[in-house]
Amino acid sequence: MQFKSLVLSVFVATASAGYVQLCGPQGTCTDTGDANDNTCIGPINGNGKFTFQAHDTSSKMMSIFTDKGCWNNNVATCDDCTSVTYNGKGPVWAIFH
Repeated sequence: MQFKSLVLSVFVATASAGYVQLCGPQGTCTDTGDANDNTCIGPINGNGKFTFQAHDTSSKMMSIFTDKGCWNNNVATCDDCTSVTYNGKGPVWAIFH
């Protein structure tokens, strides 16, 4: 019985973490990343509208960058959000923090 409770607790904690995904104007998307991971994901290439979206998680700060490390060239940021967009030229990367 205790084992079932532990497994259920781990499953619920993992399921509530949610995921993030960065998509480009041609419909190309990154593999999903852990919404709690604070990792720079990408790149996505193209020209047009890029969307960075969080699923199954609470809102946080989200940013899109035009540099690989997600440090210097921030082109879109939204605080307390589950989605942010950037209209421009790729490649772009994103981070949920």
